[in-house]
Amino acid sequence: MILQKLNNLIETFIDYKNKEGFNDDKFVKFNKINKLKKEKIILCAIEEFNSKNYDEASTNSIIKKASIGKGMLFYYFKSKENLFKYLIFYSIEKFLYLIKEKFENINNFNNLGFEEKLFLLFKIKIEIYRKNLLITNFIIKYFSNPPEILKYFICKLYNFMIFLSPDFIIDEEIVGKIKENIDINKVKETILFVIKGFEEKILLNVKNLPAYDINFEKISKEFIEYLTILRKGFEK
Repeated sequence: MILQKLNNLIETFIDYKNKEGFNDDKFVKFNKINKLKKEKIILCAIEEFNSKNYDEASTNSIIKKASIGKGMLFYYFKSKENLFKYLIFYSIEKFLYLIKEKFENINNFNNLGFEEKLFLLFKIKIEIYRKNLLITNFIIKYFSNPPEILKYFICKLYNFMIFLSPDFIIDEEIVGKIKENIDINKVKETILFVIKGFEEKILLNVKNLPAYDINFEKISKEFIEYLTILRKGFEK
């Protein structure tokens, strides 16, 4: 069920990206270059947009950091706006496939309880975020505060970030379980607020730790305690 939803989302995303003119055919010249060089250009560009706002980000700075010829960036992307949009599509696609890869290795997701499902998604996100901090910061920065000129473009991509949010789990799990006098939307918002706060707290504490030093058993216990307290307040 979960993999089918994710595959459908990825398929829809690829279709949308192609319709927007950001298919591989548009970037044939860029795709022909050495893989390591290509990755370096992408990461240097993301680093530049992370360190400055969109208007202040300098293509000359990217060229210098990536060690490429002065005109090559525009040869590959034609404009700064095209480069930025390419990076947004690249980042979302990377996250979607990383999440898919994680779920492909989980056999019993549908048999887990509500708290366990939410914690598993939380754990997957933390693992992906820690291994891809540059891209994570890029996505968070520009989705939370998009530049005015690109606000419409970014807003249309929000739906493709749904698998980075626990909404799809909460929607399936709480329907029919809420006390009659409680607003289901308020319950959902409360759960999301708690999870977001917990994620920010944990990510801050573990982002520089090696994987073997992260005590997910302890984190899981604390996470489930919070959700159990919440459930007692809204469940029938």
